[in-house]
Amino acid sequence: MRKKVWIIIGILIVMIGIFAISIWLGQPNNQKMNQVAGVSIKIKEGTLTNTGATIIITDTTDKNYSYGEPYRIDKKENGKWEKVPKVIDDAFFNEPAYQPDENNEIVREINWEWIYGKLKPGTYRFVTDASDEEISVNFVIK
Repeated sequence: MRKKVWIIIGILIVMIGIFAISIWLGQPNNQKMNQVAGVSIKIKEGTLTNTGATIIITDTTDKNYSYGEPYRIDKKENGKWEKVPKVIDDAFFNEPAYQPDENNEIVREINWEWIYGKLKPGTYRFVTDASDEEISVNFVIK
């Protein structure tokens, strides 16, 4: 009887471990972004190139989210988001805290060529922070 109980417990532990690992491995690529209520991010029409874009963050909340310069670019590869490799190892960002203007917007002209080089054709996302929350906007380079 005890042997059966230990076998059942062992099977349950293995099943829970497999379930936890599958969630852990799938999480970064399936992570939902842009889930900050009242905050949106988009690329200004006509500004997207393979070296940069103008990003517009709109914040209609009454919270004091802070927006800085750090960002990253991911590329969709085989259905999964992968970080784009950097062409410079020691890239750094200034740490200002941007606040929305009278239109509730933050407009940033981004030149990512110095960090990522010219992006090749594909589907990408620009990822930045609203305080501790990640927000992103997808785009396609043709």
